[in-house]
Amino acid sequence: MPNETHETAPTQLVQIGDVQFAYRRFGPRGATPLLLCNYFAANMDDWDPKVTNGLAAERDVVLFDYPGVGMSSGETPSTVVALTKHCVAFCRAIGLTQFDVIGFSLGGA
Repeated sequence: MPNETHETAPTQLVQIGDVQFAYRRFGPRGATPLLLCNYFAANMDDWDPKVTNGLAAERDVVLFDYPGVGMSSGETPSTVVALTKHCVAFCRAIGLTQFDVIGFSLGGA
């Protein structure tokens, strides 16, 4: 298994309706994945690699860009409810059924 990091994991894309989500996944598979939800208008590169790589030493970490932010397409949701629906669709599309969440600012809402 490759030892990918925040900086070296390839950016992947998944299409959900009219939105193409950009994300990176790194760290050991097998443990409960950890989804990192960032602050409004932040992209996945706004996370500090010291933090994400530290988490990925023991966890399967998933970073992603919200719709209309960073490398994701579509329109940025205007409500927390709409953003939540997009996040749920994203998780389903990449096969996350059970996972932990770390949210920062709006991502914690």
